[in-house]
Amino acid sequence: MEPLLHKSHYTIPVKLQAEDNKYILVHGYTGAIDIVDGSIVDALNTDNISPLLSEDEISLLSNRGYITTKNVEEEQNHVIRLADLLHKAKLKLHKNWGFVITYNCNFRCPYCFENTISKNGTAWSKQTMTKELVDKAYEAMLKIEPRNELHRKEILLYGGEPLLRENHEIVKYIVTKGNCLGYRFKAITNGYDIDYYSDLITKKYFDSVQISLDGFKNYHNKRKFHYLEGDSFDKVIANIATIINHDVHVSVRINIDNNNISDLENLYSYFKEIGYSDNKYFHVYAAKVENYSVAELEMTNDEMTNDIDYMSADNFNQKLKESDSGYSNNTEQRIVNAFYYYLKNKKRCTLTSVACSGQHGTHLFGPDGGIYTCLESVGKKEHCIGYYNEAVLRWTSAKDKWFCKHIGNSNFCKTCKFALLCGGNCSNKEFSCNLKKTLCSHYKNEFQYSVNKAYNLFKPKTN
Repeated sequence: MEPLLHKSHYTIPVKLQAEDNKYILVHGYTGAIDIVDGSIVDALNTDNISPLLSEDEISLLSNRGYITTKNVEEEQNHVIRLADLLHKAKLKLHKNWGFVITYNCNFRCPYCFENTISKNGTAWSKQTMTKELVDKAYEAMLKIEPRNELHRKEILLYGGEPLLRENHEIVKYIVTKGNCLGYRFKAITNGYDIDYYSDLITKKYFDSVQISLDGFKNYHNKRKFHYLEGDSFDKVIANIATIINHDVHVSVRINIDNNNISDLENLYSYFKEIGYSDNKYFHVYAAKVENYSVAELEMTNDEMTNDIDYMSADNFNQKLKESDSGYSNNTEQRIVNAFYYYLKNKKRCTLTSVACSGQHGTHLFGPDGGIYTCLESVGKKEHCIGYYNEAVLRWTSAKDKWFCKHIGNSNFCKTCKFALLCGGNCSNKEFSCNLKKTLCSHYKNEFQYSVNKAYNLFKPKTN
């Protein structure tokens, strides 16, 4: 007896709020996307599908993956094999580069994941790149990937705080040398000393700069202040103008907890008032302040820690939706942008086996001579994947640990129907903490809302 057709475990129905009895069907390993009537979804949810659908409907749904004769275990094994193939292909593709200029910083943010580096002493935390290390890093890039065409042509500047005023000379050396080699740059910075870099952060060298704010002026100044000069908000805001006036994109990340989420609407009004919101080079998004402890990763309720009122992911997302600011979080924006593109261009979903390029191709060159692959693990010896400051490029066992991990070998992700859409857990959190559960519930929770938002942007406007 042949097995019966039934709904695939990886079929994801999304009810369209803007349409009567319409759904978007998404398939988790074929990448198919289709808009269907509710009657199709009703049929998929029955034990005997065939009598309820026409031959043409059965043929289409089978070809797209929504119905299958495979059992759950067979489908999951297929996803594991597919994830492995995708990952092997990723390892052979483009490499990403970054220079960690220094581990030093002129701010003292209480939640910073790099605070542990300071425990190594100032001789370690105040290290800064030298010209010799810069030259070795550029040489290492060609050793790591001799094929120049497989180099991402945008190099990240990172820290600590990469754009400290005292680091102008070494940053200029990095940028001008990289420019001669065909690279462009982006930076993640607190924005305080940008005015010392007006000669470098121009369209000639830079594509984008990310700057963080911790709410509106009063709250930001309490949490993100210069350790010698005090309040930082007004100076950072002024420096943003310097960047966008040079036609360089600025992405403002607003770090949110329960104490300052009400500031989102004030910031929205403020950015409109000073003319930033209408500038095509200006973008804002909100990010939940993370507590990098095991306790927070396993929490179910909001908790108070170190004067920061941390939010659960669900509470953060809900309050963000209730805000009149219109700002979104990164996960929501990623899903919206992706599905708008798929719908507009009639494309299947792009499948991925990893959460970020830290699992296959990012190389961050540190001032200690180490190579790291994750922004949140720089300076931590246990996550150093190699050394570029020696006569011969040397790799550590951490490289295989980072570059071998994908959703197909993650106990948390390999059975999830969203796995190849989401990319899975943050590797740094898995490696750094003794996790007992998955962390990616926020992707599932955001999916229905974000796909609907993408559809509303896509659908033809009616008079």
